[in-house]
Amino acid sequence: MSLTQSKSQFFYQLATMYEAGLPLLSALTSLQEQRFPWRLKRVIRRVRERVRAGDRLAEALRDEKKLFSDFEVELISVGEESGHLDISLLSVAEWLEMMFKVKREVLGGLLYPAFLLHAAVAASRIVPFVLGHLSGQAYLMRSLGTLFWFYVVFFGLFFVLPRIRRRLSATAFLVDSLLLMIPVLRTVMVKLALARFAQAFKCVIVAGVPVVHGLDRASWACGNQVIGARLRKAIPRLKKGMGIADSLARTRVFPVMGIEFIRTGEESGNMDKMLGKISQIFASDAQFAIEQGARWLPRIMYLGAAVYVAHIIIQLYSGVYAGYEDLLKDLPI
Repeated sequence: MSLTQSKSQFFYQLATMYEAGLPLLSALTSLQEQRFPWRLKRVIRRVRERVRAGDRLAEALRDEKKLFSDFEVELISVGEESGHLDISLLSVAEWLEMMFKVKREVLGGLLYPAFLLHAAVAASRIVPFVLGHLSGQAYLMRSLGTLFWFYVVFFGLFFVLPRIRRRLSATAFLVDSLLLMIPVLRTVMVKLALARFAQAFKCVIVAGVPVVHGLDRASWACGNQVIGARLRKAIPRLKKGMGIADSLARTRVFPVMGIEFIRTGEESGNMDKMLGKISQIFASDAQFAIEQGARWLPRIMYLGAAVYVAHIIIQLYSGVYAGYEDLLKDLPI
């Protein structure tokens, strides 16, 4: 079981116990005995001790930045303040479950391109190895040397960069700005940020938090510094009496469809339901964009691998042809 899926199960069980009337401390005590990954169990133990000492659950989770995001902590904080902690915990659990499915889709789409890449690199030097021009050790070292930079890029994008962004808040805005410049990533990141924002905004409205304060908190929970800053530009307009839909429309972040949903929610008084639908729609759109990328990525990698192999073959035959010409020059006329 992955860490994301384990966190989803943890929040779901905690929500179920709390809704059944079990005190939070007792629920955490019971959960620390469950079969979770050791990393999560150690954090649960620390969180339990903090709650036992009198701290709120959100405060204890906020200090565990390596494991819990601002979005998760913000939703739980709103739930504690409003007395709807079970609803917030369940919302976090459902969100994490959806993110687990998205990550699984992405990793599944990367397996075939990764296989093609390794096969292309291995095939590019197989002829010199078979002919005896390369020893087994040289063949292995040259192949690994070519793959090394691909490993560096992959590790940096998926492991190092997210950790740096999470630990150093000063660099988060810069990292988010750079990632939003990449066309393929931009669509996914904007959709996910708006889905988080809508989910968080729904929770604060259900909790009875004033709209201005609630929008501010939801913008910080969206998980993207750039999108959050643009969403907060709606706050001055809200303070002047402008509606939520019109204020958000001026930020030029929400698409027309999202604005119309919010406008309908304002007019009908069902803002929480409309925001819930928006969150589901944007999350589905982001998942669809990721699935499309996962389908096209193998084709792009296959084309790149084919070009790479063709380049190596041309180089090989160029060397053979050059050697043949040198041999002809040495023959007596």
